Amino acid sequence: MSPEDRQLTAIGGAICAAAGRIDAWSRPLALLALAALLLPQVTAASAAALAASVLLGLLEGYCALRLAFDRPLFAHWADAADEDTTSALAAFDTALNRLGWPVGDPGRPLAARVAGARALLLRQGQAFAAQWLAASSAVLLLSLH
Repeated sequence: MSPEDRQLTAIGGAICAAAGRIDAWSRPLALLALAALLLPQVTAASAAALAASVLLGLLEGYCALRLAFDRPLFAHWADAADEDTTSALAAFDTALNRLGWPVGDPGRPLAARVAGARALLLRQGQAFAAQWLAASSAVLLLSLH
């Protein structure tokens, strides 16, 4: 593995680690929003905002799960120092195919995989920001009631 590929795997792992920190904030927020739906003073508008917060929490959780799956893969690729990066990634794609999992772009280079993880982290962050906004709106609507 080249020094550049080793750095790319480190970046990929760091991206995946950041996802866990976002998820640690999102899950309790989704649970609080779900519990708040049971309050007697919930209006239709606040219920909609709370439901949106829960759904956005589910979307955030999906992104976190995907990145949690990717984290040990980047660590594995980093440990495969003697193996050619292209061969390691091709073997991974072959293994996914054997399991019946779709491989969008077989043979995708490591840099593209790290960019995909980055895009997924961005999506996760956007879902969390929207979740927070929906929950904040629900609190505001409940306080006005």
